[in-house]
Amino acid sequence: MPTCLRFVTPQRDEDSGVRAGFLGIAYDVMRDPDTPHYSAEAIRELIKWFEKNLAIPDRFTSTTSKGWYRRTGRALSWFKPEAMEAITHARALAGLLEGEGVPVTVIRTSRPGTVTFEDDHQIVAEPFADTAT
Repeated sequence: MPTCLRFVTPQRDEDSGVRAGFLGIAYDVMRDPDTPHYSAEAIRELIKWFEKNLAIPDRFTSTTSKGWYRRTGRALSWFKPEAMEAITHARALAGLLEGEGVPVTVIRTSRPGTVTFEDDHQIVAEPFADTAT
């Protein structure tokens, strides 16, 4: 598998315990009343681009079971290296978040985990134990 990219923040996701992805944090920063209007608008425009151009995965787990015995793992979204337009927009959004005090790091891996969703731009996968998250 080619090297995939994931944009993360230092904040931890409550459900999975891994570093939160940048897009969910971008919504929070955009809605924060302390975010300057011009930054919130720029973030909103980039979020709209992602909403328009990237599919929303229908599965974030490889199991279909429900209830207490359901696996607690949650799949993570990764950009495929050939998704250059999406990666360019991701870098722009990361820059805006960093301008608002939210550091964004890019993780790279060729082993994202068990794939639960894939399209031309992204892979969603439950990480392996040794996958950087």
